[in-house]
Amino acid sequence: MRVAIIGQGYVGLTIAVGAAGAGHKVTGFDVNEQLVSALNTGISHIEGNSEGELAGFIGSGAYKASSDALLLNDSEVIVIAVPTPLDQSRNPDLAA
Repeated sequence: MRVAIIGQGYVGLTIAVGAAGAGHKVTGFDVNEQLVSALNTGISHIEGNSEGELAGFIGSGAYKASSDALLLNDSEVIVIAVPTPLDQSRNPDLAA
């Protein structure tokens, strides 16, 4: 199955690695191009996500990070995992 995870923070990357490990082809989408570049070289910024495992998924084609939203079009499943910080009134900031 082709899976896209929007947001490659601590939740999104963890889901992406899990989906790749389950045998799915995963696109990890993020607007932060520096993060995308680092992920595509196998560098994980999230504790608990092994760089070796990430590099293996990249090498096998099971995972690719991208900031190109057009790559989401071919996905069968899209998971949105973007930050929703709370303001002073405890309302979510939905800007992301």
